[in-house]
Amino acid sequence: MLQNRHLDNRGQVLVLFLILLPVILLGIYALFSHFTLKYEEKNLKHIAEIACVYSLTGKSEKDVEKLVLENDPNAEVEKIEGDLENKSVTLTKKVDTLFLNYKTTVLTSVECSR
Repeated sequence: MLQNRHLDNRGQVLVLFLILLPVILLGIYALFSHFTLKYEEKNLKHIAEIACVYSLTGKSEKDVEKLVLENDPNAEVEKIEGDLENKSVTLTKKVDTLFLNYKTTVLTSVECSR
């Protein structure tokens, strides 16, 4: 006698979900990390532009560094180059990602002139 048996797919879906869950979470983590770094890079570039214009007014490197640290205490001034007409400011910052203690360095350089 043949019995009519239908397949139950609930177990297969659960296994597939458990296999794909780490991949989905890793993708979300990568997106958060990427956008955190982009935000920090944009913020550092804005601070470098302000510092560059500020340095064109004849302020010393110490004054420019003080301005940078007031806006972002974790930023570091790599170098300030140029004369009274053209300046270049390079800033770096170590950035932590959101979920892990992985650190990366954001570097930005801005040139400005009168």
